[in-house]
Amino acid sequence: MRQKLRQIEEKNKKYILNKNPNPKGLIMFCEDKMQVFEYFRNNMTVPETMLFTKENAEKFFNMHQQAVLKPRYGSKGKGIMLAEKGEDHTGLRDYLIQEMIVPEKYDKKCWDVRVLVQNINKITVGMYSRVSDNFVTNIFQGGSVESTEKIINSVSAKEQNIVVKLDNCTKKIISYIENKYDFVEIGIDFLVDAKGNVFLIEINTMPGIGGFFEMDNRGLIDKRLLSEILENRLLIRESNSPEYKKIDYGDE
Repeated sequence: MRQKLRQIEEKNKKYILNKNPNPKGLIMFCEDKMQVFEYFRNNMTVPETMLFTKENAEKFFNMHQQAVLKPRYGSKGKGIMLAEKGEDHTGLRDYLIQEMIVPEKYDKKCWDVRVLVQNINKITVGMYSRVSDNFVTNIFQGGSVESTEKIINSVSAKEQNIVVKLDNCTKKIISYIENKYDFVEIGIDFLVDAKGNVFLIEINTMPGIGGFFEMDNRGLIDKRLLSEILENRLLIRESNSPEYKKIDYGDE
C-alpha cells in the first residue's frame, strides 16, 4: 500500500506540499505529543500518557500489562512499539509511555480514523480510516485505507454514535486551534475502542492526502468533497511558496 500511495501522490504531485503552511506556534504545539495530551485531557478523552522514565514505567505497569511506547516528537509512525510488563526499555530517550487502546477488530485488523481539516475561506472536513494487521496503522508503516463509515457499520460499537462523537471531538479541536492560531490545514488521528469511546491520538500539521486519492480510486469518497480538498490544496500551494522542488508527502 505504501508504494501504491507513493505512485498515486507522484501522479498528483501538484497537490502535494513541501512546506508546512501553518503558523510556527501551532507546529511547535502539535510536534510535542505530551503537550497535546496534557492540554486536551481536560477537554476530551485521551489515552493515559506519561513521559517515559524508569519510575513512570514502573508506575504505569503497576496498572497495565502492556503499553505503547512512542517518540515524543515523532511522525509517520516511526519508532512506535508495543511494550509488555517486565521488558527493559531503559535506553529510550524522549519517549512517551501510553495506554494501549484496543479497538474492536475490523476483518481481524486494527483501525483508526484520520480527519483532515482545511481552513481556506471556510472549514472543510474529510475523513478515512487506516487499517493494519498490527496496532501501528500509519500508511508509511504498512497500513491501508478504508471507508470509516464502512468500518463503523460493521462493528458492534456502531450503536454508540461514533460518527457524532468524532464530529464533536473534531469541533472541539478546531475551536481550540482557531482561538489561538490562524491555521491552514491539520490532520487529526482518533482511535475508537470496543465500547465506542473516541480517543484523540495525535494532531499533525503536515498531513498527507494520498488516502483520499485511494478512496477516490475505490469509489469511497464524494467527488464534491474531494474536489474541494484538492482546490484548497492548490490555494495553499499558491499562497505558501512559488518554489516546489523537494516533495514531502506528509504524514499518512
